[in-house]
Amino acid sequence: MNEAELLGRGPQLRILHELLGRLPDAGGAMVLQGGPGVGKSALLRAVAERARAAGWRLLEVTGGADDTPFSGLRTLLRPMFGTADSLPAGQGEILRAAFAAGSGPPPETSRVALAAFNLLTARAAEQPTVLIADDTTRLDGPTRDVLAFMARRASDNPIVVLAALRGGRTLPGVPVLDVLALDEPSARRLLARHADALPQAVRERILGEAFGNPLALVELPAAWHPTGPPGSWAHLPVNATLASAFATGLGELPDRTRDALPADERALLLDTLEAWFDSGGSAGEAAKVLYVHPNTVRTRLRRIAERTGRSLTDPRGITELSLALRAVRQTPRPPSSESTGAN
Repeated sequence: MNEAELLGRGPQLRILHELLGRLPDAGGAMVLQGGPGVGKSALLRAVAERARAAGWRLLEVTGGADDTPFSGLRTLLRPMFGTADSLPAGQGEILRAAFAAGSGPPPETSRVALAAFNLLTARAAEQPTVLIADDTTRLDGPTRDVLAFMARRASDNPIVVLAALRGGRTLPGVPVLDVLALDEPSARRLLARHADALPQAVRERILGEAFGNPLALVELPAAWHPTGPPGSWAHLPVNATLASAFATGLGELPDRTRDALPADERALLLDTLEAWFDSGGSAGEAAKVLYVHPNTVRTRLRRIAERTGRSLTDPRGITELSLALRAVRQTPRPPSSESTGAN
């Protein structure tokens, strides 16, 4: 990712450059925090390119479906694992046991963290090292714990640790860099790159609905197609890329409420949210469509905000809920084990 292509990210790039500038004499760590599609991965790719150009060792991992304990750490440290035997006090054996999936209970996370950090510092003394963990929320829990352990101790070593997390998540004790929506001039420039051939009215509507979200500004133009006569109104279509990024938007919540919307209310609340969006954010107009009192609409909207942790007065929250709603409509959840009788 060429840094010149990252519109509106000058402040974030300067902070990341300052962090990388500590190498090789010292290091540090930072969590890039923001909502889905806001550009955290693009910033990490820019850092990775800079690390390669500088000749530093680059270790990368991206969260995925494998939640086996230490599976993410195994991927991250694989390039240097061949030297684990040089570690003191049997720490190489600790790492081997941690990475041997299915061969027995894994070692204590604290012991694995110390062994992993000692391996990392030994190799970093030979070559400055940059660790990048993208979509960290989807890494297995023990790997996240080890990553936080290493990040908190990186500053005294030629090591930089960067992790991307969705809004509201952190690595304890690690500084946070907020990656927010683009300002309007940057959003317009990005949209112009990807929607120059679209009608002006469509471009303005995409700009308004994307609320500065870079992924939406790129993918909504790609997914757009006429759905009716000129001047007619219909939902902007959501393609597979946006669906993948936002379909979990209604389900990624604080631990106190893992399931965003209760099953017995889900359809009603989603219908209310959709009517509110369709009415331009007017509770009164949505109430007419739903044949309820405006206060009923407001009560349901407050319930959605409380259950999802997204504010309907904040542009970023509105963007995430709007795109999540359409993604969920297009990609319904598979039946749960309870509904299918599986055990």
